[in-house]
Amino acid sequence: MLKKTMLIKPFPKIKNIVPVAISFVGFPALITANVYMVGNGPITLIDTGPKIPGALEYIEDQIKVKGFNMEDVERIIITHGHVDHFGLAASIQRICKSPIRGCSIIQV
Repeated sequence: MLKKTMLIKPFPKIKNIVPVAISFVGFPALITANVYMVGNGPITLIDTGPKIPGALEYIEDQIKVKGFNMEDVERIIITHGHVDHFGLAASIQRICKSPIRGCSIIQV
């Protein structure tokens, strides 16, 4: 189960970019992993978050809150190779009805 999000400075409102902050349970040094939904359909995910209980469902819920479905995910961009950034990439690729063409890794 995900813990309640700690009070952190909110992401600034930018048109067609929606942050999804995933809280960590049991890792007090880590506050959140951040996934970003970009676009107004189809959408791109920047990072996918960690493969921890509840994270995939939370991302799906946040995508639905914004009026999209997992099928609207067209692309995944992974910013770097830490597991909290790519952990759910394969799971998200599997549940999208139209296959995602692939994941890109961009070193930032």
